[in-house]
Amino acid sequence: MFRRFDYIFVFTFENSVELQKLRQLVKKDPELGERLVPKEKGRIVMLGEYRDKNSSEILGPKIVDGVATRDDWNKCTSKIKLAFKGWLKEEMGWVQPERGALQELKN
Repeated sequence: MFRRFDYIFVFTFENSVELQKLRQLVKKDPELGERLVPKEKGRIVMLGEYRDKNSSEILGPKIVDGVATRDDWNKCTSKIKLAFKGWLKEEMGWVQPERGALQELKN
């Protein structure tokens, strides 16, 4: 996983800690080490840090009696979308196209 992907997005602090532990465990193995965890690969990114500096975790929807409402899912995915846009802007220099830009390209 660390070798294959440039970025690994996590939503909670717990996820981040667990992946950091896994990375260190793999790095310590003399047979695996740098081969599976090369430098600058598999960067663990707490996605919520790009949405809100006060609360970097993005928690899943509230589940009541084993079910989450559509509204709760919409709120959760909205947080993920905003955080991902923030990440694209800050880390990749992405600029959101103006409204109607795609239609202009088609014409």
